[in-house]
Amino acid sequence: MKNNYFLTTFLLFITLSFAQNLPNDCQNYIQACDNQSVSFDVSGAGVQEINPPSCSSQENNSLWLRVTIDQPGTLGFTIIPQSGSINEDYDFWVFGPASTCGNLGAPIRCSTTNPAAAGLTNNHTGLNASSFDTSEGPGPSGDSFVRELNVLSGESYFVVIDRPVGSSPFSLNWNGTATILNPFANLNFPAFPDVVLCDEGNDNIELYDFSILDASYLSGFPGFFITYFASLQDASLNNNPLIGSTNISQGTYYARINSVSAQCTEIKPITVIFDAIIANDFATIVCENNATASIDYNLSTHNTQLYSGGQAVSFSYYNSLVEATSSSNAITNWQNINLNVGTHTFYVRVEKGTCFDIAELSIEVVERPIINNVVNLKQCDDDTDGFSAFNLTEANELISSSITGLTFTYFLNLTDAENNTNPIVNDINFINQTVNVQTIYYRVSNSNGCYRTGQLDLTVAATQVPASFNPILITECDDTFGDNNDGIAQFSLVNASNQISNLFTGQIVQVTFYENIDDALAEINAITNLSSYTNTSSPNFQELFVRVDSNINNDCVGLGKYVALQVEGLPIVTEKILRGCDDNHDGIVEFDTTTVESQFLSELSNTNVAVTYTDANNVVYTALPNPFPSGSQTLTVALTNSTPNACTFSTTLEFIVYETPIINPVDPNLLVACETENPLNQDGIEIFDTSSFENTIIGIQTNVDIAYFDTNNNPIPNFIGTYETGTQDVLVVLRNSNNTACETTEVLSFVVNSRPIINTQSMDEVICTDDPNSSVILNAGLVDENTINDFTYQWYLDNQAITNANQYTFQATTIGDYSVEVVNSLGCSSTRTIQVNPSNIATIEDIDIVDLEENNTVTVLVTGDGDYQYSIDGENYQDSPVFYDVLPGTLTVYVYDLNGCGISNESISVLGIPQFFTPNGDGINDFWNVKGFDSRFGSQTTISIFDRYGKLIKQISSSSPGWDGTFNNVDLPATDYWYTIDMIDGRVQKGHFSLKR
Repeated sequence: MKNNYFLTTFLLFITLSFAQNLPNDCQNYIQACDNQSVSFDVSGAGVQEINPPSCSSQENNSLWLRVTIDQPGTLGFTIIPQSGSINEDYDFWVFGPASTCGNLGAPIRCSTTNPAAAGLTNNHTGLNASSFDTSEGPGPSGDSFVRELNVLSGESYFVVIDRPVGSSPFSLNWNGTATILNPFANLNFPAFPDVVLCDEGNDNIELYDFSILDASYLSGFPGFFITYFASLQDASLNNNPLIGSTNISQGTYYARINSVSAQCTEIKPITVIFDAIIANDFATIVCENNATASIDYNLSTHNTQLYSGGQAVSFSYYNSLVEATSSSNAITNWQNINLNVGTHTFYVRVEKGTCFDIAELSIEVVERPIINNVVNLKQCDDDTDGFSAFNLTEANELISSSITGLTFTYFLNLTDAENNTNPIVNDINFINQTVNVQTIYYRVSNSNGCYRTGQLDLTVAATQVPASFNPILITECDDTFGDNNDGIAQFSLVNASNQISNLFTGQIVQVTFYENIDDALAEINAITNLSSYTNTSSPNFQELFVRVDSNINNDCVGLGKYVALQVEGLPIVTEKILRGCDDNHDGIVEFDTTTVESQFLSELSNTNVAVTYTDANNVVYTALPNPFPSGSQTLTVALTNSTPNACTFSTTLEFIVYETPIINPVDPNLLVACETENPLNQDGIEIFDTSSFENTIIGIQTNVDIAYFDTNNNPIPNFIGTYETGTQDVLVVLRNSNNTACETTEVLSFVVNSRPIINTQSMDEVICTDDPNSSVILNAGLVDENTINDFTYQWYLDNQAITNANQYTFQATTIGDYSVEVVNSLGCSSTRTIQVNPSNIATIEDIDIVDLEENNTVTVLVTGDGDYQYSIDGENYQDSPVFYDVLPGTLTVYVYDLNGCGISNESISVLGIPQFFTPNGDGINDFWNVKGFDSRFGSQTTISIFDRYGKLIKQISSSSPGWDGTFNNVDLPATDYWYTIDMIDGRVQKGHFSLKR
């Protein structure tokens, strides 16, 4: 992390005592430079500046901090005494943001609360986010904290910290969201190098000016300056700076790095060491004089390289290390010593008083380039105006016989050449500025920077090629070096070079060809391959520039467009292919060649071309027969221009014979199907298994494509596998995949036959098994019985064929599962199934009667194969055998077979107790007796009647009329009476009823 610039300094202050410029006055404030914690001790009040008193207090032992805001937000802090004693009391005041030391104004925050007097739990104080007051105190008033500040970028505040009670130093921790300006942020100042000095008098005192360190140390750190101090305390308080040359001793000194824009500092230690003088070896290279192979040299030229320290030293020069060590035979002419070409080593004694060091000084004297002082360069005039473009680099080899490692530069005048200023930039295309002749200058430098200058005379001469010389025209056929007929060919320039060279009888010349005048004048990019030059840069037609130079002095003696290249186009056509289908599979097809030659010639703008055809046996046809029987073969076709060059282009005519595929037949039985839908819902659509069709049709043939089309000629995409269709024709097309024009077709005729239209399901039929003569007539269920004779029939019982049962109807006398298969003339069948079930009259096994209840029930229990309904009145039948709310009395139960096999019945009695009776002689309810008794109960059933007190009133039998409501012929009162019934089956029933008058 970054250095806490003040934190280190502040922590040291705890153990230091302030001498002068103490920070207990505003003008000596300490600048806070970041949000890191700081620690201080305080001592004394200095000048009393909290005047008038604020928060009822003034300075006692104070310290002034100044804070400048970088990023806005909230600003708070907590002051924490080093001692935790509640008696340690710190106060504070905050001034700003417009306050100055000369005009503080009133504090905007202050707290002078005494923690012990206020009964607080700790002795901390400061600004925080939870407080609302802006001032508090003195003594017991407040809680030592007031509201934090809202601050903006660039604002500055003074924080005055005071200790009225106690002796402990303090720490201050910043809080809130604002950041404090720190000009040292993101900077990493390096450590200072040690300062090594010679203690000349061996008295531990030397003069030294620290400011000589400024330039190198602050390089790359603009906006800062340095002051130097003898102690950390002086550096921290900016007291007693060391200015200029000052007597110093061996030890540690301090550099205070100051920001120009903010009063922030960083302090770095500097170690001063008294030790020997340190000299540096140095080597250099110098050039010889222009006139002689030596140089007069001043050895003191390199004193600053030999010693870079900050002390005042002297130098002396020697030819040997021994002499330098003993300080004997010093070189006296060191200011003007003559050095020949070569390497010279000297020994330099650097000393101050009794301290010295010896450095090796190596001087290498090197030669300047060897040149011709005056050189002439002649150029041909390209347009007879006396001006031409020179390639000045052509003079390099004229200036020096060995140009390796040399740099040549050209100038308009000698002064520029000597000073190496204003060189001619375009030295390969320099146009003379005076007619016919111009003098310029050159500078030649070697790798050591040593140079010489000289004169270059430029001359513009007229060409010596005769005006009557006609340019040479060379014609070649367009070749296939690039794209066909791209206007490019290969040319030989050898004969043209010889013809032009022969024009200069008695001279030794060099003929060179160029693509443009600029290259010819500059003698660059010459055509080097004279035997096979390709006119890539100028298709179809190109003029070449020819330059003729003397081999003796390289003078230009000829220049002009003396050669032209012309490319004759080839009669280029595309290859042709004729394809045929071998329908009879003999490998031969009779090809129609009527339009072959016209197809070739139609691609040419010039049809004055001869065409020949050559087969593999070198048989040549000037015209192809028509028709042309052929197997697969390729003919070579030659097309030749009717020109002197007779440029020919070869292509091919290919005959390709393709086999026409054969369609193998599909088993016709796989194309016919009967309807499988319900006979009543036939849709004429069936699913055919076509999974084997393709293998059958193609067989062992390869390179074929197969396709299928419906009657509307629409492709069938998923024909193979299962194919759902009605009666329709499917077209099969089998093509040669290499030539789809070779195809065979076949029609697959799918047929879907209907099945007999019958009702496949029948109502179940019944036979009464208790009637030996019972039977039922079954039929095959045709929807249209007028078509009975159109079908054949076979009846089955329980999946077994019934002998001779082959009529439309069948009389069934046995129960079971019957079916009949109906077959039409196409062999398609439908099957009807009929279930014949048993039935009989019901056997009543028991009748369960629950009576003498408020709601009587009767349940009939029967056995039998029939489907039964039940009744207790012979008219109203129900499916359930249970009857509810049955009225008492004598009843008959009926059981009816729904299949018509008969009715069973049985009589029953349901007993019931009347709840009251009215013996008033009106003939209605005049007697009370149990209802439902019949002869089955007999006279043994005894009914006893009691009054409410248990007195027996009357005993009656089930067969009697009942009780008339009297006792000894006296009418008993209307009230409730009780009964007991003793039945012959042993049951005893008790209850009560009412007599009403």
